[in-house]
Amino acid sequence: NTANGVPTAPPLATFLQQTINDLQRDKTNLTRQVEQLTQANNTLQAESLRINGQYEQLRHDHEELKKNFHILLLKVKILEESKQEPKDGGGKGDDNGTGVGGIRS
Repeated sequence: NTANGVPTAPPLATFLQQTINDLQRDKTNLTRQVEQLTQANNTLQAESLRINGQYEQLRHDHEELKKNFHILLLKVKILEESKQEPKDGGGKGDDNGTGVGGIRS
């Protein structure tokens, strides 16, 4: 629309209707984005819970392994100490497995 070669503003009703249409389009786009972000957030929260559960299980397993490792270390130490004890200990037994020195069955 021009008057004497000068552009004129559209009628107010047309301008307002175009503004309403633009705002509705923007609202629709923003609503879609919010829905996508909400879905992504829910997915991330579920994944975070799953990973935290795995972490807790691994932490528990690690503690169990540490306990078992220390038990094994103690058993190895006891075994090594028992191998270092003298075999004929004067009355403690001999090598025949009877536990009684010098007596054979």
